[in-house]
Amino acid sequence: MSISVVIPSYNRLNTLPLAIDSVLAQTLSADEIIVIDDGSTDGTSEFVKQHYPSIKLVTQKNAGVSHARNQGIRVATGLHFWIRMTSGLSTTLLRKCRQ
Repeated sequence: MSISVVIPSYNRLNTLPLAIDSVLAQTLSADEIIVIDDGSTDGTSEFVKQHYPSIKLVTQKNAGVSHARNQGIRVATGLHFWIRMTSGLSTTLLRKCRQ
């Protein structure tokens, strides 16, 4: 079973590193991390490209968080797991999902 982590973001550059780093800190790695930039104007896409080049980045015109999540589902290759932009994850959460 593979796990894809989808992180929708709209002008959340201030919290995006926490969300990404909490996924990277998992005791069991995600098979892919996807950031959906929902038309941000705060440099989100450029930040992800520069600081997290291994993360799959999808950009779209602003269409709302539901559309961004659905876009993540379309491009993901594994079991889907969403995280909120404003919080991190327990470092063992992905391991528990895979069990």
